[in-house]
Amino acid sequence: MKLTLEQIRSAAQGVAYVTDEGGPVRLHRFTREQENMYQAVNAEHYLRTFATAGVTLEFDTDSKYLSLAVAVGKGSSRLWFVHSIFVDGKPVGQLRGDLTPPELCNAEERWELGEGQKRVKILFPWSAGSMIRWLELDDGAQFTPVVKKKKILLFGDSISQGYDAALPEDSYAAILAEYLAGNCLNKAIGGEVFRPALAALKDDGPVDLISVAYGTNDWNGKTPDLWEPEARAFFVQLRKNYPDTKILVLAPVWRGDWQASKPGGDFRQVAEVLREIAETIGNARFVDCFGFIPPDPACYSPDVLHPNSQGFRHYAAGLLEVLKKDNWI
Repeated sequence: MKLTLEQIRSAAQGVAYVTDEGGPVRLHRFTREQENMYQAVNAEHYLRTFATAGVTLEFDTDSKYLSLAVAVGKGSSRLWFVHSIFVDGKPVGQLRGDLTPPELCNAEERWELGEGQKRVKILFPWSAGSMIRWLELDDGAQFTPVVKKKKILLFGDSISQGYDAALPEDSYAAILAEYLAGNCLNKAIGGEVFRPALAALKDDGPVDLISVAYGTNDWNGKTPDLWEPEARAFFVQLRKNYPDTKILVLAPVWRGDWQASKPGGDFRQVAEVLREIAETIGNARFVDCFGFIPPDPACYSPDVLHPNSQGFRHYAAGLLEVLKKDNWI
């Protein structure tokens, strides 16, 4: 049986809304208002809103097989994609491919799941926008969506979107989401900076935790007199929309050119500004992530700016160690 739009919607995590695109089903991690805002910013940022970073489907079933067919389009500067399939917490396969001109790809795969009841989790690619052409189980199979009560918003730039994790489950954002066991909406956009207009657009329903990880692109492209007021305005808007929600303020990780001459001046000053902001907004936890990833090119993609899977493991380990130690989450 092929799952209906409503069944897919019921099992989707990390999404603001779900639409039928005249056949394929699109899983949106941004609200309509947020997408429209980015459309007015520039075409590339708008395109990246449709990347499926942090999007998952999770459900219980007794089906003996799973078949997934997708239509994938560009959602970042990377032209490849991976979907990961887990059964009862263990990886059983992947659906992957490359985007070639016109940067579109149809892909499908089938996996044998075995007998009995099991929990299936499908992680969608951070690097591209994946729409579901069909998701098929045994005829008459049980289908029970997994419902998560906690809601988390993850804001950030390319690193929070997932660049350059080899698998969707490898990014620090995905590892944090797994640890928190909540419905985590990844709002990160590659190349993004503090944008108060985004923070002003509220997601539906109560939010239990917000993570914010900007600053590296601000430093790279703006002088402090420009980016610091925008950073403060971003957090003012967040606190206005979510007066009682915990906010996690993450300072940028090490980057290969952190000592270079950039418009932002001293790279380490970014962390100090964010520390001061965290102290002023209340119910916020500042974390200096600079030393979480070893300053080793082996932990980064060739640009020595974006962590690879190894680097992300260090990032997530450092972050979770701090938060567990302080009993903050």
